[in-house]
Order: sequence, then structure tokens, then C-alpha cells
Amino acid sequence: RPAPPPPPPAETLPRTSSRDYTKTEAAAMEGPVVDAVLAPGDVLYLPRGFVHRAVTVGEEGVGDASDGEEAAAQASLHLTVSVMQAWSWADLVETVMPAAAAAAAENDAKMRRGLPRGFLDYMGTVHRPVSADALVAGGLPTA
Repeated sequence: RPAPPPPPPAETLPRTSSRDYTKTEAAAMEGPVVDAVLAPGDVLYLPRGFVHRAVTVGEEGVGDASDGEEAAAQASLHLTVSVMQAWSWADLVETVMPAAAAAAAENDAKMRRGLPRGFLDYMGTVHRPVSADALVAGGLPTA
């Protein structure tokens, strides 16, 4: 069975779990990449961000259970363990940067000075020179 195309870059390796999709939304998604019946003790690994749905064999319209009694006699447990959620470079930077800024402010009086008037008019990437030649020719902007 062919695999669906990769998700858009913004959806690759999501930083939070997705919400629960409605049946209509789930039906509109690409077909399953894996359609398997797991036996007791089996484990299925899915990479972070893989939308998945667990269905118990014997549920209405699923599997080979012929009557409700057989389905009721079966027990099933679907457990999702997220091992890399909130464990990315972005999460590390979000945690470390506030602590680094607090330490810098505590140890260096210059970090506690007020910002210069009009600093937004000449600071930031929007004001960066296009090339090194432009920087040399134009010099640094002044307030």
C-alpha cells in the first residue's frame, strides 16, 4: 500500500499533541499507512506526529467478530506513550534562555540599564545590511 505524502513542514515533528479528530475529519485524511491487527503483547511504534486511531477487532463494522457477544468478551487496551514530546531543541532553548537572562541581569548592571530611546528604529534583523559591502559603505545607523 503506498504511503501518503509527508506532512507539511509546519506539521512535521509537532511540539504538542493533536486534538481528537472527528470521524468526518479522520475520514478525509489519507488512507492508513499501517492497517494491522496486533496480538496480545505486540507493540507498534509510530513516529511523533503520526495521526493514529486504534480500533478493537469486533467493533461494529471492524474485524471478523460476527456477533456482539464475541466483541464484548474481548478486552483491548490502546496506550499511547509520547517519549519525545516537549523534548526538543526549541523546548531546551525556551527553558534555558529565561534562566540565562535572569543570571545576566543579576550579575551585570549593564543588563539592567534602560533601553535607549528609539532603539527599535535601528535594531533588529529588519535593519541588517544586505551585504558586508553595504555595512562598510553605509556604516552603522545612528539614533
